[in-house]
Amino acid sequence: MVSEARLIEEEIIRQSSAGAQRLPMMDVFLARLPAALAGALRSRQGLQTDVLHHSARYDTFAALAAGMQDHTLVVEAEALPWQGKAYILLEPALLYAALEMQMGGQADAIFLPARAASMIERRLAKGICEIALSVTAETIARVTPVQLKSLGVETLEQVQGGLPGHTPCVAGLMELRIGATTGQMAVVFPMSTLEPAQAALSTMFFGEKTGDLTWRDHIRENISETHVDLLAVMHVFDCAMTDVLGWQVGDVVPLDLLEVPEIRMICSGSEILYGDGGQCGDRHYAVSLTREATPGAEGFRPAPVFRSGLGSAP
Repeated sequence: MVSEARLIEEEIIRQSSAGAQRLPMMDVFLARLPAALAGALRSRQGLQTDVLHHSARYDTFAALAAGMQDHTLVVEAEALPWQGKAYILLEPALLYAALEMQMGGQADAIFLPARAASMIERRLAKGICEIALSVTAETIARVTPVQLKSLGVETLEQVQGGLPGHTPCVAGLMELRIGATTGQMAVVFPMSTLEPAQAALSTMFFGEKTGDLTWRDHIRENISETHVDLLAVMHVFDCAMTDVLGWQVGDVVPLDLLEVPEIRMICSGSEILYGDGGQCGDRHYAVSLTREATPGAEGFRPAPVFRSGLGSAP
């Protein structure tokens, strides 16, 4: 029985011999890819696709291809401007499930013919893989510009004839389900292809300014269009409940003020600004903001708690 320590040692040796140097940003992209790809296949091909499992793996091309089904198809792509190649590997189970669904079937029980794909089947495979190439390029282009242009469809055996099996690669491995059929799909980049972009792809995602910052723009755009309730409080005072219960329409309630006080602007229960009351050009009452509310500063007062109406406390 082989010990666990020996298995770990062999894995370290294999990874070292493959020249696997992890690229943190590439790991981020490959983690985001499956969900984006599943959505693209639904919208562009009408394929009900689910992601069952995905992982990023650094290994030789031969090791990555070893677990794929017989007659797996490969779409080779040119990575511009990197002057290298990228590959999409598609197992026949997914291909025939997609074909069945596009013909109106349910893709529940797929028969896998023991033959190479026909021209029609290759054309469908190319369409699916080109979507994967497009989504992959869009994801990576957020950090470094790249285009992935498909060159043609080949069998896995044909690609292995031109690409040495010991070529170090990084791959996004995905287990997808189309209908009720599951199969593997892989996005593979030889490490040599990524060399021109290695500086950008080696950048740590956390704490760096070169990460995917589109979420900030998305939040900023949505927040800027959000409406909030703003409360302008002139005065808050205590009085007996018996007095409040005795008030009637027409009564005059004294505020115990000798002059107009500074108005407090309150948003979401937090005091944010102070200002002076007055009238603007159209003679509507307005507030001229004079200073910000800083917790702990002199003159700062906690926002009042209102039991009903606008800005009420829970």
